[in-house]
Amino acid sequence: MQIDSIPIIENIEKLDYRKLLNEYKLEHDRELKPINRRENSETKVPTNLNCPRCEGPHTYIYNNNGSRGQFNCKVCGTNFNENTSCPKQAIIRCPHCSKTLEKIKKRNNFSVHNCKNNLCSFYQKNLDAMSEDESKLFAENPINSRSAISTESLNLTMNP
Repeated sequence: MQIDSIPIIENIEKLDYRKLLNEYKLEHDRELKPINRRENSETKVPTNLNCPRCEGPHTYIYNNNGSRGQFNCKVCGTNFNENTSCPKQAIIRCPHCSKTLEKIKKRNNFSVHNCKNNLCSFYQKNLDAMSEDESKLFAENPINSRSAISTESLNLTMNP
């Protein structure tokens, strides 16, 4: 049985928009202006919407992709949608190339994550080690043949 390398876990800290605005003012010698919305704009940002990462008010939130529901906080740069109550607590990265791993399967006791970087050293090594038959299968259906990293379910507790 092969055991994969442990992925890199990057914690995402909770931010305070007031502190970020003060830091911006100190760095740029001016205040970060709220978003100036056009009166005839068809897409509106709800007035009760705050950034889930820094709690920035709706006056600092862009409607990021028109009417499709994605928003962007001007203060901290977080992308989110209306249904996002809290942002991700952590990002799981490939231990070989440091790119973000994508969850491709959820099992009872673990999740399977896949590195989508075609230049990843782990991926390239496994690609080179394929037999001729495996290479043919890979050419027919690369998604099911691709090397994946299995990780046990992680219960992350974030300290404030």
